[in-house]
Amino acid sequence: MKYTFQDSTELPVQRDFIRDMRDFMETCKQVLPVESGAIEKTEQIREMTASLESQLKELDVAHEKMLECIDSVIGDTENTEVLKYREAVTKTCEVSAESGRTDLTSQLDSASKELDDEMTSVTRKILSMLNPMFEGGVYGAEKRYSASQSIDNMKGVLIADLGLMEYQCDLTFDRSFVTVKYLMGSLFLPRWAKTGFISKEAKVKMEEVSDYLLSTFDYDGSARTEVIFKSKKGDKTMKILSEDENLNIFLDDVDVTADGMLVRSVKFEEINSLLTSTIDYVRSHIKSQRLTSLLLGGEDAIRNTEVFDCLKLVAEQYSDIIRECLHRGYVDGEITIKIEQQDGTRTEKYLSKTEVFDELSELGSEGLEIAGVLGLK
Repeated sequence: MKYTFQDSTELPVQRDFIRDMRDFMETCKQVLPVESGAIEKTEQIREMTASLESQLKELDVAHEKMLECIDSVIGDTENTEVLKYREAVTKTCEVSAESGRTDLTSQLDSASKELDDEMTSVTRKILSMLNPMFEGGVYGAEKRYSASQSIDNMKGVLIADLGLMEYQCDLTFDRSFVTVKYLMGSLFLPRWAKTGFISKEAKVKMEEVSDYLLSTFDYDGSARTEVIFKSKKGDKTMKILSEDENLNIFLDDVDVTADGMLVRSVKFEEINSLLTSTIDYVRSHIKSQRLTSLLLGGEDAIRNTEVFDCLKLVAEQYSDIIRECLHRGYVDGEITIKIEQQDGTRTEKYLSKTEVFDELSELGSEGLEIAGVLGLK
């Protein structure tokens, strides 16, 4: 499938941009009211907390002044009855002050728990609301993938960055196990072996690793890939490490690429094919993707009520495409793309600039600000 502007120029991102825009607007309509409610609730709890802390401080100051007052009234005396009186009054003050501290501290703890419970609930809701948009992929994000084989399936993690925003997703894949053979076919690698009946002589032997299972995978999105495959019994290991222009292959603890004799038998085009296929599998054969965290500047964006700022970063990625759609389109005010099927069939999808602006403006000042980021004001 091919996605183009209305003048048949290819879109910079080969995706259904109109669908993504509608998903983005729907996400804003769901998330922003929840975050606004969380901000209001958080502010109420913080005001209550500030009041309680002020009361606690005031109580401590009053108690200290009362003790000073008692000492100034009693003065320096050796009268036993007066000293007993001072001790009784002081003890009463201490008991009363401690009771007040306990009550105020309990209220502070309750307020803290209420805030934590509120933000836990909000985090769960917002992550669920954001998941469809992030599952489809955020334009311009730099993505890093990792995966590992568990007992009966393969799980992974996606970490992506877009400016100051970072999000993380848990992944599952469409196969429980992945072999070298499934990824690229048969593969043989050289290792040293002892041969001969009488005098054992070390010779290079080609060993098949086609049935090795993908065990762990790490890909930083650009320069570094590390893949480990293990035999079905788990007693043999093949590790491939590609970093910048360096490629190392290990069979168990032996660096094949560092051995002048062994490396001659390595077909590097097959190794590169395996790496490419593994990266493609992890990126393209995701069965489920679940958003688990959203950070802004390294801090929890949801608990800090900064999801709105994250949505603006996402909107920035759409603005250039919207501008090009409006520039290359044939109908004024329409954001239009063309979709070409594999059989050559072409269809058009569009979204009016007015519709986007009107829907976002219903969200108030935040919606208007996002519309401005999109270039629609």
